[in-house]
Amino acid sequence: MPTYQLDIMEPCHSQQLSHRFFSLALKCPGLNKIPSLLGISCHPLGIISDPSQIKYAALQNEQSGDFYWKAEISALTVYVNREAKPVWLTSASASGGPIGQPTAVVDSGMPIILVTPDIANGIYGALGIGPGSDGQYYVDCTTPINMTITLDNRPEIPLHPLDLTTACIGIIQAYPAGSAIESIADIILSVPFMRSTYTVMAYDQPDSNGTFPNATASTSSGGSISSLIRPRLGLLSLTDPTVALDEFNTIRVLKQPLGTGNSANGGAQGGKSTMDALSGKKIIVGIAALIGLLRFFALCFVLFTARWAYPRRRYRCEHALGGGPKDSEDLKTDDQLIQDVAY
Repeated sequence: MPTYQLDIMEPCHSQQLSHRFFSLALKCPGLNKIPSLLGISCHPLGIISDPSQIKYAALQNEQSGDFYWKAEISALTVYVNREAKPVWLTSASASGGPIGQPTAVVDSGMPIILVTPDIANGIYGALGIGPGSDGQYYVDCTTPINMTITLDNRPEIPLHPLDLTTACIGIIQAYPAGSAIESIADIILSVPFMRSTYTVMAYDQPDSNGTFPNATASTSSGGSISSLIRPRLGLLSLTDPTVALDEFNTIRVLKQPLGTGNSANGGAQGGKSTMDALSGKKIIVGIAALIGLLRFFALCFVLFTARWAYPRRRYRCEHALGGGPKDSEDLKTDDQLIQDVAY
């Protein structure tokens, strides 16, 4: 089961515990734009500036009640070279939506996205990929899966391609026929999906401004709102598909880290500027070291010359004044003086 370090101290919109909802934002590894946050009765200001932008819908009902955060799948689209390739949707689950419409359950406890074999073949078939001999789907490490999913009547939600492959293995895999998942939903939208969305699990219906009712208030019939459970699933897309493809290209194709700006172009430019600065510093340090080395050799040359010249000059002065040695055997040649200096 995936684990996350969640920050619940993020500044948020006015928090009232009478607002019955909690929310999740999950960080994408390698990106720092969105942190992993848990919101309780409030939306973090760092992510949500306008709560009315969160789109809510009622859950797909089970005959025995609401047990999962389930939504109807309206469309699934794979984009290849900017061409939209819709995936043909059929429901294999026993709990499909209206008229056999496929359904999806949002689940933060699973590391991969599980789908029916037909949906898996439709997604990877759009890329010209079929299942391997072991039944799994493998993708070239430099090939992005650029796709969106539409739930209920919400706008389509793009998924980040960095979250859909790892080590050349597709994160979307088919569950085997006859699996117990068939009785739950056609798709399990797990962590890779939730990294691209801000997800709200609510127990009341918010108004058009995204504000939840006070659960301690009374209804028009005199009862308490807290006795009513009206679950709603709220979703807000956090992924820009154009930026996401640039980030995929930078990390998976160019093998470069993203800069602090978290955009592919900004990261590349930031990385280039950093490398230029480091190169400039290396050049300056190299020149300084060379100058220091030349100064050292110059100093050694001056000291050696002075030590050699001083005895010779002294000898000549003494000889000129008559105070030097008289015997020819005491006269020293230049070669002998050099030997004296050497010792």
